[in-house]
Amino acid sequence: MAKSSQLPAALYTAELTRALDAAAISAGMPGFKLMLRAGHVAFDRLMHQWPDVHSLSILCGTGNNGGDGFVMAALAQQQGIQVQVVCVSRLDDFAVQLRGEARQAYDWMCDQGVECHRYRLGMNLQGR
Repeated sequence: MAKSSQLPAALYTAELTRALDAAAISAGMPGFKLMLRAGHVAFDRLMHQWPDVHSLSILCGTGNNGGDGFVMAALAQQQGIQVQVVCVSRLDDFAVQLRGEARQAYDWMCDQGVECHRYRLGMNLQGR
């Protein structure tokens, strides 16, 4: 897999991203490993852009992009960064909606000691 500095600056469409993910998975890459890689790259880019960050607020939905956010949150926690994870969902019990790799990432994040809080209107985001 290419390092993040080797990737083109243009963004991929959702359709192309799904096709790339499917190709990697069909070639034998476990979906959760792919999600871990995506979370690591995103966290590395964040730290490159803002090396002095001390706290983060990460908003996560119930899909695989949310799973990438859970990975980022766990990595931030491991680096001693204060992290606030805000789960965006219509249901009170956020975790029951998670499936597959997103659920694996959520469980892994929770195992790292990171808590997820349900979004509330007017909620104070603490990341700086």
